[in-house]
Amino acid sequence: MIRILLLSKNVLSEQELLQKLQRLNFEVFTSSSTLHSLIAGDPGADLADYFSVVILSETISCREVQTVLPRLVKEGRLIFRKADRSFVEEEKSILSQEQITDWMYSEASTEEIRELIASPFYTMGAENPITHTFTQDQFSKVDNKQMENVLASLSASEFKIFQKLKQERGRTVAREELCQLLWAESTQSRMVQLSSLIKNMRVKFKANDIDGEIIQTVWRKGYILKQ
Repeated sequence: MIRILLLSKNVLSEQELLQKLQRLNFEVFTSSSTLHSLIAGDPGADLADYFSVVILSETISCREVQTVLPRLVKEGRLIFRKADRSFVEEEKSILSQEQITDWMYSEASTEEIRELIASPFYTMGAENPITHTFTQDQFSKVDNKQMENVLASLSASEFKIFQKLKQERGRTVAREELCQLLWAESTQSRMVQLSSLIKNMRVKFKANDIDGEIIQTVWRKGYILKQ
């Protein structure tokens, strides 16, 4: 299955495109936090490497696109820039056409999107998702396919948790900080929800023969990604 990362500053504004992509049975993850990590040059942004197709929303300025493109370009990956039809020619004069696979019109139909993504994807023989080789100790013994399967099974909230823990690897991330990240509040009920999400993540790791305790609990403090 083709896995798509849709980067946007406003996730809610992407609902129409998201529905079209899901109708085509593409596996889509929409994220603003990954975009911000890419712009800031944070290490947590390398989770983008698990997606074989990246779509850059029109909510991202050309200057910001120029900033993130070097971190996204990779052999076998397709990168599409979503834009209004009337602005495409102007953008082509600004952005590197060698780094962008093609432009996706904001008003494109489901059929147009299907052909835009599927045709070059299979033509270039990239039927397998792009993998990322971890160099950090905590992932040195984890098979790339195993990690891909785990990430594909994570919910949006679970993915945010994993992204944050990986970004802060080596540092305990407080439960309150994770609650703020997910729900913009830190209450007892949110703490319970967080514990449930962590438990689900460990089950998913274990189901793929990865040590479920890769996410360790630091008593009365929070969680840390095992070194």
